[in-house]
Formats: sequence, structure tokens, C-alpha cells
Amino acid sequence: MKFISITSCSHAENPHGNVQRELLARGDAVNAVERSVREVATLSSLFSAQVMQQAEQIEQLYSEAVQATADIASGNVHLTKAIRYNTSTRKIMLVILLLASASLLFWDWFYS
Repeated sequence: MKFISITSCSHAENPHGNVQRELLARGDAVNAVERSVREVATLSSLFSAQVMQQAEQIEQLYSEAVQATADIASGNVHLTKAIRYNTSTRKIMLVILLLASASLLFWDWFYS
């Protein structure tokens, strides 16, 4: 049987103490990495929520753009009709004014 002296015992515990300190230091590093991973996960979920919100906004803008395009096409049809009616109305007014002028000239000549 071998007896261990106090000095050899302190030497024997010293390597274990170094290992224990190294493990504690690595544990702290692991905890720091774990906190960093949690922060990244939190930021990732926030980023994902923002992307989803922006996707909804983009869909809404797209549908509004499609509706605006349809409204512009409808407006063009109405403007074309208004131009056509305005042209025919202008022609009718011109004919009425010419007939009224001719009528006035005729009545002026007839009663003179």
C-alpha cells in the first residue's frame, strides 16, 4: 500500500484544479454562446415577423396597383366617350347657330 503525502496530495489535486478551472471557463464560454444564440433567435423571429408584415403590405400594394390600372382603363373609356359626345354636340351647336343666323338673315331680308 502506498501512502500519499500532503505535498504530493496538493500536487495531485492541482491538475484536477486546473481541469476544474478550465471546465468552469469553458462553461462560461458555453453560456455566453448560448446567450448569443438566444439573441440571434430572438432577432430572427423579429426579422421574420417584419418580413411577413412587409409581404402583406406588398400584396396590398399589388392589389391596389391592379385596381388602379383597371380604373385608368375605365377612365380612358369614359374620356373617349366624352370626346365623341363633345365633338357631336359641338357639330350640332354649330349647325343650330348657322341655321339661326341664316334664319335671321332671311327674315331681315324678307321684311326689309
